[in-house]
Amino acid sequence: MNRPTHKTAIEAIRRLVSALGGVCNVLPQSSRGSLHGSAGISDLYLQMQDQSVWVEVKVGKDKLSPAQVAFIAREHACGGAVLVGDVDTVIEFLGIEGRGVKP
Repeated sequence: MNRPTHKTAIEAIRRLVSALGGVCNVLPQSSRGSLHGSAGISDLYLQMQDQSVWVEVKVGKDKLSPAQVAFIAREHACGGAVLVGDVDTVIEFLGIEGRGVKP
């Protein structure tokens, strides 16, 4: 069995959100360094029918960088939500565990 990668985790989240009728916005890694003030910005911004949330995708032994920790703190201070994890984290956040929804 193959271990999940950052890319496969993002694709699983994109499929899940699409299946649920939401939108998964992805900021490409290559664009982040060129945007002023974007250091640490999360990988995904999910827009569901009644909620939105940033997702910092982490798999295996991945750790948050200091810039990511700062971004998450700023977002929380503004009342926003940020998840750190993989598709299972998103499933848990959306409360769809056990409903037969597959990524």
